[in-house]
This record gives sequence, structure tokens and C-alpha cells, in this order.
Amino acid sequence: MRNKDQSFLLYFIFGTYFGPDLKGEKSHKSVLQRKAEGLSSYTSDELAGSHIETVQLERIYYYVLRKANKSLVVNSPLLDQFFKGNLPTPHGDEAAAIYPQFPDLFPLELHPHSRLKNGYNIIGNIVFIHNPEISYMRIEDIARFARLSRLEDFFLDREAARLNGSVDSGDLYNVIVREAKSMGDLSNIGYSLGSQKTRVRDKVYKYQHLCMAPPIKSTSSTDAAMSYKDPVLTKDETVKWW
Repeated sequence: MRNKDQSFLLYFIFGTYFGPDLKGEKSHKSVLQRKAEGLSSYTSDELAGSHIETVQLERIYYYVLRKANKSLVVNSPLLDQFFKGNLPTPHGDEAAAIYPQFPDLFPLELHPHSRLKNGYNIIGNIVFIHNPEISYMRIEDIARFARLSRLEDFFLDREAARLNGSVDSGDLYNVIVREAKSMGDLSNIGYSLGSQKTRVRDKVYKYQHLCMAPPIKSTSSTDAAMSYKDPVLTKDETVKWW
């Protein structure tokens, strides 16, 4: 079973760090960025014909959540169910049920699942985006992701993410990170893009102060940033993820 925070992280991570692999696209856009920009649906003829191993998706997911509380991370069997679109939701947990699953983000007819002769599962026409655009994101979503993941930046070390172990192997908190020479101590890993890091901090900072103000309107699907009290919601407010 999954709770609302696990569901949010699954949807947010795979919707932010992965997108369709389209022919001739120099700068790949994530599923959520494409939706936010109102881009038209793509066809099979526009896809590059590539594939990515499912184990790579798992490793990147666990790498993003390497600093998070383990209770927020789903194990491999549940992650496999998410990829197939049949991850169960606790009865009556409407907050968890609103989040789309993997086939909703990457339709099976355009991103088929198959198995190689060596036994590896693959998914077609999906690309990993290690430095996603965040300008389209809502402040409260960025703040919630920062609070749950304990990350300060969206930029990921590409190789470290792809080579990361899984939560089931006990490696979640023992990731061997390949630091670039220009990066300093461990706390700065992956934070080479200072301008984006500043934007994240500014947005979270702004949202924190909004949450400390008198009752304000927000969406019912998101929590307030960090340890501040959730904003007061109106009865008719609903989430619109998709």
C-alpha cells in the first residue's frame, strides 16, 4: 500500500526526471513540463525508438530519495506495481488515490514494456533528465518535495544516479557519489548550477513565509513547506494534477 506522501514522490519524481525521447529534440522536456506548457500529444512516429532498463528507473528513484526517511520510499515489488499501473491504494485514502501512476505518465502504446533475452525489463522511448526545468512548478510542490526528499537542488549527478543501489540492498543511505573536482564537500554534491539552486531556495523561502501568514488559500493536495503549519483550505478547493 502507499500513502499520500509516497504517492506524491512517485508521481513527482518520475514526472520531473523523465520525459519522452523524441526525435530531434535537443533539450528534453519532462512529462510534467510538457503538460504545464500545454504541448500537444506526441505520436509513435515522433519517438526515437530508444529504451531504458527498468532497473535504471529504480536506481534513479532511490538516488533521489537517498536522504529521505525510509518510510517514504517504496520497495522494489511496489515500485514494479507502480510501473505496471496497479499499485494499490489504501481504502479511503483519497489523497493518495489522486496521483497518476506510471502508465498514466507514459502510455503503454507509446512506451511499451518488454523483456530482453538477458532477462532485463525495458521500457521504450523514455529519457532521463538529470537537470530538469523547474520554472513551471508550483511553489508548494517544490517546498513539499524539498521537505520530503531533504534535497536542496533538482540537479542530479547523472552517473551517481544511474549506478545507485536500491533500498532493498541496504544501499539507500550508503550511496557512493562521484564528486566532480569542482564540487566541494558532500553537502554540495550535484549543486553545480547555482542559479537554479537559488531559485529553489527563493521559492521555498517565499512559500514558508506565506504559510506563516494569516489563513491563505492553497490546493488540498499539498502540504506546507518544512515544519510550518499547513495553510487553511477552503471547502471547494481541489487538486488538478493532470
